[in-house]
Amino acid sequence: MQVSSGARGFLISLEFNNTDPRSSIEIWFPIDGYLDLQKNEKGYIRNEYVCRILETNPDVASNIKNIELDDYLLAPNQMKSSTFLCIVEPHIAHRLYNYINNINMNYITFNLRLLFSALFNAGTLSQKTKKVMSSIPFSINKDTLRSLIDQWYTFYMEAENLSGNIPSDIADNYLEAVRCFNANAYRASVVMARRTLELALFRKGLMKEKKSIWDFIQGEKEKSSEQRVLSGKVLDLLNAIRVFGNYGAHVSDDMLNDITEEDARLTIEILKKAISELFSK
Repeated sequence: MQVSSGARGFLISLEFNNTDPRSSIEIWFPIDGYLDLQKNEKGYIRNEYVCRILETNPDVASNIKNIELDDYLLAPNQMKSSTFLCIVEPHIAHRLYNYINNINMNYITFNLRLLFSALFNAGTLSQKTKKVMSSIPFSINKDTLRSLIDQWYTFYMEAENLSGNIPSDIADNYLEAVRCFNANAYRASVVMARRTLELALFRKGLMKEKKSIWDFIQGEKEKSSEQRVLSGKVLDLLNAIRVFGNYGAHVSDDMLNDITEEDARLTIEILKKAISELFSK
């Protein structure tokens, strides 16, 4: 088995080997399965879902050629290979990233589970179909895994290295803003960024009902540097980002019509700085 990087996930190449010297085996597609992360928690092994496996084709893995998706007829002692893609969703990639950053082990263990049908003694009167369940453990160096995740979600992972002090509901809203960005939904990303900052300010008791982020920024600017809850640099950045400004609640004045990718990127990056500072105290 070989593991490499694919389009936002693992590319896993498997070899199907018929070791029977006398009879043929036919392996039927589709092959179903999923990938688990094996966590060792105080001596107890816990499996945590990572992704489903998908049979690859040139559209999702352009660097792989001559991919066979037809059923395999393996003659005695014959071997054939197939490659599968496991797309790792952003929130799971984030969880993996945090996990490898918080463990002392150098290798991360995964378990590939496969389920498929195979015809044994194929082409004979005694041929018989059986369900095959296979479990294949393998390990990846954590630095290699970190590099793979960075390839899949470079901006996402740069944005996702959040402090553990940030409350889960605020982190979840932040994650949704980033997921919207990764889906090219930039207006939705900005809306979620606004919501995240408002939630954080309410949580810290810094914003009251019927007040806006703009009111908070202006109020902070009037305080001395010792009284402020955010650094002058972050306040200036918030003030410079128009989507955190004095926007309205209607389509005509919500300032979202011309949001670009760069607007959304800056908004998320500054949001990260703001909530990290808010919950560092």
